[in-house]
Amino acid sequence: MFVRAYALLLFLTMLVLQGCVSVQSFPNVARSSDTITLAVGSPDNMTKSNTTAEYVSDSDPSTHINLPIRSIIKIRPDNTSFLANFHFAASFIAPNSSHSPWLSVIAIDLPSNLPVGPGVVNITTGGTYGIGADVNSVPIAMEIVEGTGSASTFTYDAGFGSQTPGDLSLLEPLHR
Repeated sequence: MFVRAYALLLFLTMLVLQGCVSVQSFPNVARSSDTITLAVGSPDNMTKSNTTAEYVSDSDPSTHINLPIRSIIKIRPDNTSFLANFHFAASFIAPNSSHSPWLSVIAIDLPSNLPVGPGVVNITTGGTYGIGADVNSVPIAMEIVEGTGSASTFTYDAGFGSQTPGDLSLLEPLHR
């Protein structure tokens, strides 16, 4: 009985420490020149300087197109959310990793020369993950449809009737 309880505890611990990486972009269908985001888990020290993204079309796997990374930001749960206060798995993240619970998100402005059809985005990073899947080994699916989109400016209302384009780099960690 003790051995089964220990095995179950070990399995649950391994499950809790797993990295979580999205398997599709948001949105999962885009046009060339659109802005997409990729949820890539919670690596330590992931930056634009140690991370690359490339698109590979399913119809022509020999073509690899570099994707310009606009920003890499961390999203944390609201302090009053269920996840931050009561979620079983999330309560083990801080004591068993080097950080609080967060999700790193990569924003990419797609280039204008992407082939139409399904494909994948491959991310390569020097950021480090704990136990489990990391984005270096998980292709992220997306589909390019006909037409040309435009990069999002993330415009917001700055008050007094003025609108201002958002600067995602202001959300990135400062140098330490």
